[in-house]
Amino acid sequence: MSKPLLYSGYNRGFTLVELIVVIIIVGILSVVAAARFQGKGGFSGFASQKQLVSALRNIQQQAMQDTSQVINGGAPYAMQFSLAVDSDVTISATNGLTGVGFNALGQPVDASNNQICLNDCQIALNDGEVTANICIEAEGYIYAC
Repeated sequence: MSKPLLYSGYNRGFTLVELIVVIIIVGILSVVAAARFQGKGGFSGFASQKQLVSALRNIQQQAMQDTSQVINGGAPYAMQFSLAVDSDVTISATNGLTGVGFNALGQPVDASNNQICLNDCQIALNDGEVTANICIEAEGYIYAC
């Protein structure tokens, strides 16, 4: 008597479980890929936030390490906000700031070397989807807020 084909040990094809697992994996990958192709999804705003925080801290460090400022009262190290972010990101800041400088103590100052941000300054970066903020305290602490 011959064995039925189902139990013969000679299988051709995939099981239903294998097919369902493959369909689920393909579905997850397509959702992730579609989300990446639809737009930046707020990526520009947060990337610009990190970039601007890094640039501000770098300028601040340079100002604190330059001893000539203390000796001759030279102009502070300064930076315009628009130079450090992508072109599709809009910038707005408290008190109408368009840039900030730092004195030898690392405190934020204007072009005349007068201390600013006494009540903390906030810079908002908007890429059309999300708004990422940067705060600068009077003592010079710069952080994403």
